[in-house]
Amino acid sequence: MLPTQETLKEIILRDQLVSPEDLKRALEEQKKFGGELSRILLRLKLVGEDQLSVVLSEALHLPS
Repeated sequence: MLPTQETLKEIILRDQLVSPEDLKRALEEQKKFGGELSRILLRLKLVGEDQLSVVLSEALHLPS
C-alpha cells in the first residue's frame, strides 16, 4: 500500500521536519504544477533525502 499524501503530511508535521507554513507552500506548489509532494519537498529543499527516506519508510511500514 502506498502512503497517502495525508500520511506524509501527518508524519512531516509530527516530526517537525517542516513548519506548517513551509508545508502549505509545498502544497500550493503541488496544486499549481502537480507532482508528488515528496519530490516537491526535495526540490524546494525543505527536507533532505535522508529525512524523506525515513518518513517514506515509516509511511510504508518498511525498515529504512
